[in-house]
Amino acid sequence: MPALLLMLALTVTADNVIVPRLAAPPTIDGRIDPAEWRGAAVLSDFTTPGRDQPPAKAMQAHLGFDDQHLYLAVRCAEPHPAGLKAVAQPGSRDVWKDDCVEVWLRCSGGALDYDQFIVNSRGVTQSLRQRAVMPGAEAAVEWRAAAAVEATGYAVELAVPFRALRDEPPLPGDLVGLKIGREDYTTDPQTLTTLPAGSGYGALGEYASCYLERDNLLLNPDHTERDGAAPKGWGFSKAEDGAFFQPVTDQGRRAIKFATPGRYCCMQQSLKLRPGRRYRLSFLARGDTQLYARARCTMQPGDKGSTPYDVQFRAGDDAQTYVPLSVTFPTGFDGRALLIFGVADGWGEQPVIVALGVVVDDNLVEPGGDGHLRPGGGGADLEIVQLGGVEQLAHPQRAVDLLGQEVVGDHLGLGAPGGGGQGQDLGG
Repeated sequence: MPALLLMLALTVTADNVIVPRLAAPPTIDGRIDPAEWRGAAVLSDFTTPGRDQPPAKAMQAHLGFDDQHLYLAVRCAEPHPAGLKAVAQPGSRDVWKDDCVEVWLRCSGGALDYDQFIVNSRGVTQSLRQRAVMPGAEAAVEWRAAAAVEATGYAVELAVPFRALRDEPPLPGDLVGLKIGREDYTTDPQTLTTLPAGSGYGALGEYASCYLERDNLLLNPDHTERDGAAPKGWGFSKAEDGAFFQPVTDQGRRAIKFATPGRYCCMQQSLKLRPGRRYRLSFLARGDTQLYARARCTMQPGDKGSTPYDVQFRAGDDAQTYVPLSVTFPTGFDGRALLIFGVADGWGEQPVIVALGVVVDDNLVEPGGDGHLRPGGGGADLEIVQLGGVEQLAHPQRAVDLLGQEVVGDHLGLGAPGGGGQGQDLGG
C-alpha cells in the first residue's frame, strides 16, 4: 500500500525563540546570577543594525517568564566601564541618550503597537507605550529594573508584568515580539547594536518571535504518544483510521507515516485557543500527490456552520524537496478551531511528506498590509474541493485547551457525532 508521509512539526525560522518558564523569579538587582537564570533562553545573535556583522562589543541576553512577569537580563561588554555615560536622573525622558539597553515588546496585532523599556548603566529607567489609539503615552503599569557596572562591562535585569503588555494572563504558545538594542556612547560617533540579527534599530521592522514554553499548539504533533494503535489527541475520519498513522523519522525530522487507504481519509484535532485572535497553520510538503490542510472556526454564536480556511499541497517535479505552505485564520467568539489534514477521493496514492504546526500569528500584520482574512483558499491557484466525507472528530465534544487539557462541551457544529462516514463538507 502506498504511504503518505506527514511531517507534523512547526515550520520554524531562525528568529523563533522558546521562552522557558523559570522555576523561581530571579532577583532584579542587575547582577546576573547563573543559578537564578538557569534554564532561561540565551540570546547572543546581536549585530550592527541592518547588517549581519557582529558588534565590536559582545552582548548576551537571558529570557524567561512565570505567570506574572516576563524576565530579561542583558550583559554588555565594555573594556572601559569608567567611560560609560550615565547622566539621566530618575523621571528623565532622556535616558536613551545615555549608555543604555533598550527593549521593545509587541503583544498585539498592530505593527505600530509596542512597549519600550530603557535602562541605563546605572539603573535609571524610562518607558513608552505606543498604540494606534494612544500614541506616545508613558506605560501605566509599574515594571522593575536594575543595573550593575562590572569590571568588563555592565548588566541590566528587567521584570515586566504581563498586565503591562496585554489584558490577559500568559498561556503556553503565546507570542511576544522582541527587539533588544544597545546605545553605546563610549565611542565617537555613537555605536548601536541590535537583536534580532540584521534588524534595523528602533521600534519598527523585524522582531524576534518569542513563544512562551512552546511554538506548536498542536497536541502530540509527531504522534509518538499512542493510545493503543492510534495517536493520542487526534480524531479520524473513521475510528479505525488511526492505525494508518505511525511515527517515523524522515530526513532527520520526526514525521508521521500515513499509509493512505485509497479513499477520503483525514486526521483532525480541536483546539481551544484565544477568541478573536489570528493563528497560522503551517506545513512543509514534498511528494507525488496532493494533500490539504484546513482550519475551521465558528465566528459568531448561532452560526449554522463553521468557516474554513484552506491551503493545499500540489505535487511538483522534485518529490524530495520540501515546499513551505501556510494559511492564517481567525478564531471566532469561543476560540475553538478544528484543524484537519488529509486526502480526498481521487487524489491518488503516491507518497507525500508534510510538516505541520499551529502558532499565534498576531504580530504579522505590517503597516499597509491587509489584515482581513478571507475564508477558503490560501492562494489564487488553490482549488477548493468538495471532500467526500464529513469533517468531524471521532469524539466531537472534545477539544484541547492551550494547557493541553481536554475540554468537554459543545463542538463546532460540523456534523453528527461518530467515527466519520460520507456526507457533505459543510462550508467547503
